[in-house]
Amino acid sequence: MVIAFKSKIIFWHGPSPFIFAQTPIQESELLRKIARDVSYGWGCIPVYVKIAKTEWKTSLILKEGKYLVPIKKIIQEKENVEVGKIINIELNFIMNA
Repeated sequence: MVIAFKSKIIFWHGPSPFIFAQTPIQESELLRKIARDVSYGWGCIPVYVKIAKTEWKTSLILKEGKYLVPIKKIIQEKENVEVGKIINIELNFIMNA
C-alpha cells in the first residue's frame, strides 16, 4: 500500500538533525485506521519513504493527531529539502515489521 501527498517541511523541537514532513488530515485518518496492523508499538509505523529519487526506511511518529515523517540530514542535503519547502512524499508500508 502506497500513500502519496504533498507536505510543507516543519521543524519540531526534538532530536537533531531531523526536520519533519507532516501527514495531511485525510492521510492521518487513514494511517490511524491501519496503525494497529502495521505499528510495532507506541503508535510508530514503519515505512519506506520516497522523496524525489531517494528512498529510505524510517518510522512515522504520531504527534497531535498527525504523523510526522522524520527526514535525516543526509536526505535533506541530497534532495535539497529545507524548512518551509513543499515536497512530494510517498509512503510504502512495511507489513509485519
